[in-house]
Amino acid sequence: MDLVFVVASVVLAAVFTVAAIAKLADQVGAPDVIRAFGVPAQLARPVAVVLPVVELTVAALLLFPDTSIWGGLGALALLGVFIVAMAVSLGRGQRPPCHCFGQVHAKPIGWHTVARNAALAALASFVVVHAHKGEPPSIAHVASEVSGGRGTLAVAGFVVLAVLVVQGWLLLHLMRQQGRLWLRIDTLESALRDVGLLSTESPSTPAGLLEGVPAPAFELPALSGGWVTLEGLLGYGRPVILVFSDPACRPCAELLPELGGWIGQHSEVASLVLVTHGVTPEYRDRMTAAGVPVVLEQRDREVADAFGAAGTPSAVLVDVDGTVGSSLAVGAAAIRTLLMRVVEQWGPEAQRFPAARSSGSPTMPPGVPPGSPMPAFRLPDLDGMLVDSSSFRGRNHLLVFWNPDCGFCNEMLPALLMWEQRNEESGPALVLVSTGTVEANRGLGLNAPVLLDRGFTVGARLGIRGTPSAVLFDGDGMVVAPAAVGGPQIFSLAEAAVASDAVTAEVGSGA
Repeated sequence: MDLVFVVASVVLAAVFTVAAIAKLADQVGAPDVIRAFGVPAQLARPVAVVLPVVELTVAALLLFPDTSIWGGLGALALLGVFIVAMAVSLGRGQRPPCHCFGQVHAKPIGWHTVARNAALAALASFVVVHAHKGEPPSIAHVASEVSGGRGTLAVAGFVVLAVLVVQGWLLLHLMRQQGRLWLRIDTLESALRDVGLLSTESPSTPAGLLEGVPAPAFELPALSGGWVTLEGLLGYGRPVILVFSDPACRPCAELLPELGGWIGQHSEVASLVLVTHGVTPEYRDRMTAAGVPVVLEQRDREVADAFGAAGTPSAVLVDVDGTVGSSLAVGAAAIRTLLMRVVEQWGPEAQRFPAARSSGSPTMPPGVPPGSPMPAFRLPDLDGMLVDSSSFRGRNHLLVFWNPDCGFCNEMLPALLMWEQRNEESGPALVLVSTGTVEANRGLGLNAPVLLDRGFTVGARLGIRGTPSAVLFDGDGMVVAPAAVGGPQIFSLAEAAVASDAVTAEVGSGA
């Protein structure tokens, strides 16, 4: 038992020494992590200084027989506090980075972290109990008792092995951290090349996945609640920009206001989604202040790794067909370039769509061609009653694809209400196919039926890529004209349909 006691004391002393040194070397990020575990902001920095000092003291007490019981009690108290803080955070659904070993090993906590601390607490309990029963042995005493000289060699060998294991663990994580630093350097070099301050002799290989390959599917929790999938994001008929971020990344934090401003101006061009992990309360406040509405949290870096995003900040475009639409944009400058490119290719002023982007052929209009049949569907209305597409036969119908949160939709709503009142008894029947909640769609004030299609499935089957858009069908359920995109085109299509119905009615009455 004396040998087990010495081994337990050495292991605990090594763990607390490494943890303390790593925390002292990371005094910049330590206060943010401490706040993430519920410590008041005014106490976070003092705790970040005191905690590693206490850990070093505990480690020193564990190595001497006369003070080992106090070292064990100190270790048990610290580990108990850590376990309770982690359990409370996990119970609240929060997974801040552990930072138990500073920046060397800063992963989001999980129940595996609690189990690790519980195992160390069991070792500390053994040390306390054994020291309390009698005079605890020293390392030298145990070495002399175990087969004479061979015992000394055995204990010395164990200590050397423990040191090598700790050094190997530190080296592994330092190499990983070094890889991130090289990626940051590569990002800076790329930015310098962009402005002509650094030359390059050969083009670099694009980072991330190849354009045109299927984007990796994922399902992640949103900070606002619920779970979000890539398929669901693409269901709105817009491309998706995934921006990979990290709370410990200063360029990421500096980029947040720009991302929020871009969303405010171009929310209907593409869905911009922030993907991060280990969110701290401070970083959550920054994202909220910046106006980033959709933030998804990874358990570690599983989604970023799937897209080949080794560093942050970085971003990638996913086209509406679910394929990768760009190489990985690494660094703030490259992300800005990607956002500008998306606006140029998908913005309403561009009047073009990406169907022929890669081939260089003339741009094709959205939607299926005239003469195509209406896809069969059944959607609920605002009262929950299912409406079948077959009920639209016998009269021209204008299907308008809508999103209550769409700024362009809201701009054309007053004119649409007036058009509905003026043409309710004539012209094509108006039907809205909308995303959003029942309450949001009731607030539109339309008399026309509103069908809920939160996954944008009908629009996708008709080749519609965004809102507002419209497709005109005749009484036989066939597409009459190319799809209209935007308020002016929709009203032009609607007025043309009214005029056509009036001519048809006049001819029929004259016959």
